[in-house]
Amino acid sequence: MQIANGLSANVQKLMSPGLLEGKMGVAVFLYHYARYSGRTAYNQLAGNLLDEILESMSDSEISFSTGLSGIGWGMKHLLDEHFCEAEDDMLEEIDNSMIHYITNHTDEDMLDGCLYLAVCRPESLDDALTPVIARQVTWFLSAGSHPLGVLNKLLVFAIRLPQLRLHPWFDKLPEAAIDAIDTPLYRRSDMMICRDLLETSDFSRENSIWNILHDRCTAMPITDDFQTDCLETVWQNLVFLGGKRKRECDIEWISKTVTDKLKDLSIQDMCFSAGLPAMGMDLLTVNG
Repeated sequence: MQIANGLSANVQKLMSPGLLEGKMGVAVFLYHYARYSGRTAYNQLAGNLLDEILESMSDSEISFSTGLSGIGWGMKHLLDEHFCEAEDDMLEEIDNSMIHYITNHTDEDMLDGCLYLAVCRPESLDDALTPVIARQVTWFLSAGSHPLGVLNKLLVFAIRLPQLRLHPWFDKLPEAAIDAIDTPLYRRSDMMICRDLLETSDFSRENSIWNILHDRCTAMPITDDFQTDCLETVWQNLVFLGGKRKRECDIEWISKTVTDKLKDLSIQDMCFSAGLPAMGMDLLTVNG
């Protein structure tokens, strides 16, 4: 309730409509909290936020953090959970924006567009578009090394769309991921999600190096930022794994952290990436 009230009182400070850094992440949490608590006022607030998001959607870029792909995932999640209703042509409009961007770009936003389609709208990935995605991903990977968080998106593609495993980029993925772990910039949350993704796949049958990658992720060191890192797995677990993987939630740590943050709530504290909405969704996972 403290999280919901703090977000409700301050959400208009968020300018972005996006999922991870804007209003969509708050709306997702408030809808879930309204169902859990039975308090319709939060449901109404979430609905008002959703209206604002949809009104500004045409001006959004593609990225999962602040743009259309994250907003699209949020809409599909809310529809699947029966929190709201929407016309089919609205999702089709997002699909078309993703497809247009994917066919014309080879950057991380292109991957975000692919992620949205693979997770939310796989029926739109027809026989003509799949080779285009394979080609664009190959170009993207050849451009240099990439963080494990980016490579995890490619793992999701390969799990959701087995036909993509036939393309050369798939064979390069485990070694690229191991190289990413060997840099000082890796994040514990990315290693946790990589491990969980591998445990839901059958990749090891195709190449034993996947087992090496899994073992490296499992043996990750504990750091002082363990709890903060874990918060970033909350949205990734929802998006990448459909919320199927559960972990122990440190309620005492969250309680203390929420109390501290509410004394001086920043914009970053209201973001789903690792702020109050992530803490709230983590608690709701434990409480059912």
